[in-house]
Amino acid sequence: MRLIQCVCLIILLNFFLSPPAVSEEKSSFCSIYTHFACFDIKNGDKYTMVKRADFRIHEVHLTSGDYVMIYHGRHPERFDYSNAYLVQKPIDGYLISAEKIGSTEHRIFIENQSDGGHKVDLRIQIKSDDRSSMELFLSTFRACNYASGEIDCFPSELFKGVEL
Repeated sequence: MRLIQCVCLIILLNFFLSPPAVSEEKSSFCSIYTHFACFDIKNGDKYTMVKRADFRIHEVHLTSGDYVMIYHGRHPERFDYSNAYLVQKPIDGYLISAEKIGSTEHRIFIENQSDGGHKVDLRIQIKSDDRSSMELFLSTFRACNYASGEIDCFPSELFKGVEL
């Protein structure tokens, strides 16, 4: 009887402490998940997240000194499409917009075509002379779909056309 109780306890703990089901083949390269995208951070990068009722803010300080603030929620700061060099380019079911703010700051705005409410807003500050660290970080972004409690992420070119 005691053995059965221990086995049941282990099964329950495994169920409650396990992360949500993720397709191993498609999203094993992501360590952080937003509403409809995921990304990876490397050893040495510093990551923090602020969680509120209707939005999340992720902050990533890359080892290169570069910085990314990622907002995802329903009420981002208004994006000025008139200053953008990339305006609502459709990629994998998302609309991608981008603008340069000076020589070291960039903003990338992602809108989900099927879910008009949620948006992902990236604010990028490139402090290093080499943009390859930021390009590598952005290359880890993948588009994701949520269905029946599972996350399905797939390789995509979300930032095709974005110029750093």
